[in-house]
Amino acid sequence: MSDLGYGKYGAKHAAMMVAAIVALPGCISVQALEPVISPPGVYQRDNRVMVEFVHPTMVGIRCAERGVRFMGMPGINSGACADAELITMANPCLTPTAGWYADTLCHELAHVNGWP
Repeated sequence: MSDLGYGKYGAKHAAMMVAAIVALPGCISVQALEPVISPPGVYQRDNRVMVEFVHPTMVGIRCAERGVRFMGMPGINSGACADAELITMANPCLTPTAGWYADTLCHELAHVNGWP
């Protein structure tokens, strides 16, 4: 009987490998490489600042355009970035890991964009 090119492991093992590869994307995170460090309390006060929401895949590119660097390299893996005038972060309506805060921001962003 032919092994159909699967060698000593056989078709059953090949099918299990294919199933694992197909299931793998469900385990992959779309998270930035740099850690989010909680700042000291003195910096956690209320403030008024512009927020720029961009497509989640564009956050790192936009942050790199704004001059963000991580380990000396352009911050293309940034999950968000900010300076004294502007915060750049993923559009809360498009984030894969939403939750109450993102859902609320998405709702309010819709009002900003003309939803009654």
